[in-house]
Amino acid sequence: MLKRMCVLMAAVSAAAMAAVGQVASITAGGGWDIYKAGVYRYGPSFITYSDGTIDAWFAAPGQDYEDCALHLESGSTPIQVASKGYVAQYFEVDRPFLGVSVLSPTWAKNGTESVRISLYKWDKNISTTKAGTPLGQVICEKYNDNDPVTVKSATGEQLPAGQYLAVLDQASEFAGVYVFNEPNPALNGSVYLGTILKKKGSLRGQIIYDNNNITAYWDQVSYQRSTDGGRTWTPEKMVLKPTRNTRDQYSICDP
Repeated sequence: MLKRMCVLMAAVSAAAMAAVGQVASITAGGGWDIYKAGVYRYGPSFITYSDGTIDAWFAAPGQDYEDCALHLESGSTPIQVASKGYVAQYFEVDRPFLGVSVLSPTWAKNGTESVRISLYKWDKNISTTKAGTPLGQVICEKYNDNDPVTVKSATGEQLPAGQYLAVLDQASEFAGVYVFNEPNPALNGSVYLGTILKKKGSLRGQIIYDNNNITAYWDQVSYQRSTDGGRTWTPEKMVLKPTRNTRDQYSICDP
């Protein structure tokens, strides 16, 4: 076996030496887009089959955990809380949780703004709810543009599943919120801009389920399929995602 390997190596070396001084010209063939440039895709894995079909997986950017984002990514409007008197978010949760975090724009004012955020158990309507005792209440001060303002259960214990209201009030001039047209269907949200009810609206924010405060993940895995050798591809689907409170809760990538 060793003798055969030496003979093979000698033959390869001779062929390489014979090629010295020669220039090989290679022209790349045509190709087809799988994913057109935008946010990153990387670390691909492909399986090709004899019938011309191809399966493809990529690492893709992560997103909010679907069970905790109040909003959907469908466009939002920044609103100054003080201009409405108060802004409130009604929501429903199907399991115990600790609190709510809402992103607050300050129109580039850093370290100067303040707002109070309170959490209530829902009681028939917004008036009776706001008249009750808050389950948690915090005055957030001197935060920066687009920092989260957060309120948690005053006892430090999880609150039971049910209907709740988060209220932002006593705001300085440039303390704001982002209002989305569509809520996360899982949370059945509505927004109150003062006394004006915006049905099926939501604030840009998160439900906090535990003390880890994990509301988003970094990466996930997408999938596409071609049935014509790579010329065309099915729409991208996100098929493998992290699981909260497990060792992969922050990221699944590099398929």
